[in-house]
Amino acid sequence: TMARANYFVVPLIAGLFAGIFTGDLQQASAQAESAGKPIVASALVTQPAPLAGVESWTIESILPRGALQGLAIHPKLPLFVTGGSDSVIRIWNSRTFVLERALIGHSGYVSVAAWSRDGKYLATGAYDDEVVIWDGASGKLVRRFKAQTGGVYSLAWSADSRWIAAAGDGSETLHIWEASAGTLIKHLAGHPQSILALAVSPDGRYLASAADDTTIRIWDVSSWKTVKILK
Repeated sequence: TMARANYFVVPLIAGLFAGIFTGDLQQASAQAESAGKPIVASALVTQPAPLAGVESWTIESILPRGALQGLAIHPKLPLFVTGGSDSVIRIWNSRTFVLERALIGHSGYVSVAAWSRDGKYLATGAYDDEVVIWDGASGKLVRRFKAQTGGVYSLAWSADSRWIAAAGDGSETLHIWEASAGTLIKHLAGHPQSILALAVSPDGRYLASAADDTTIRIWDVSSWKTVKILK
């Protein structure tokens, strides 16, 4: 049962992650070290034994194995997401505080998570410089792409979930990506230092970016031009 379980088994079946394990982590990991490729480089099981119909799998703790970051609350359902230093995205029930699902797809510190406004998609960013988009209902990995930020630090969805903005701690440029295809729409330059936070206005007309240069830039998403700088 969930109350007795200590670890999740996380299989990769066409991008779907789920499962549960109630045994000893070290013993199970040792038995698994026989063949196969890990789901990601940071997976606890580095040579998963072959399983019929399963591309790869690993064992993961229910509780995070390190520092937490990337908190995001679902806009409609009683769910919230945590990321962090163990590279695992965990989706929790905010009423029972039970772990609903563990998502593994990043190979670096998961620094940010963002739900689309309709709650259908979850985007996560990490120090591996990748943005991963997940199906919010099934947990399937929908799309991944290199963010070109040097390490993703902030994400923001458009009001219609068509595009997603990404910025990184090592980049002064803001990148706008078409979410369904993972294609780059626009580079936005203007900040002379790293961009640390992003937000889209409730009406979807403006994108705000805050940076180490102590300024906030307001961008008109219809033209992608800066319309105001707050100092």
